[in-house]
Order: sequence, then C-alpha cells, then structure tokens
Amino acid sequence: FGEALNMDLRTLAEQAGVHRNTLSRAPGSRAVQDLLREALRVIKAASDVSEDLAKALFWYRNEPLAVFEYKTAERLVIERRTDDLLRYLMSLEAGAAG
Repeated sequence: FGEALNMDLRTLAEQAGVHRNTLSRAPGSRAVQDLLREALRVIKAASDVSEDLAKALFWYRNEPLAVFEYKTAERLVIERRTDDLLRYLMSLEAGAAG
C-alpha cells in the first residue's frame, strides 16, 4: 500500500494513528486495517470513475477537492469522511454515465 502511494511507513502509521512499529509488529491491528480498508474503498471508486489506477492513486494523495474545502481524498479518509467522499465519487460517475 505504502509503495503504491509512495508513502513511507512513518506517514502510514501517523495516518492510522499508531506507532510506526505497529506496522511491522501488528499489521493486522484494527486501526491499520481500518485505514487501509477505507483508503482502498476510495481508491477503487476513483479508479472506476477515471478508469486508470495510476490517476486514481495520484488523485487520492494530491488533488485538492473544492467541495471538501480543498482537502485531498487522503485527508478525508484520515478524518473518517469516507462515506461523504464515496457519495461524491458516485455523483461524478453518475454524471459521466449520463
């Protein structure tokens, strides 16, 4: 996950709210798994909209979203606003589909 997003372990641990050693000693911890699950839900939805995984990964970390006060999808996942973000992505997909 970290490699795909060009993210170091320290950053990933901070986002999950755990000590960096938790990633190697207890990668199955609830906090880590919750973060990964929510992030992957968003990345999958973004990939469905863009039809390009590389673009979805870049968007997740780097694209400020005006509708969310210019926060990135990554920041919204950290703030536990995944459902809001998924609704936003579904509206984009519905608009693109007609």
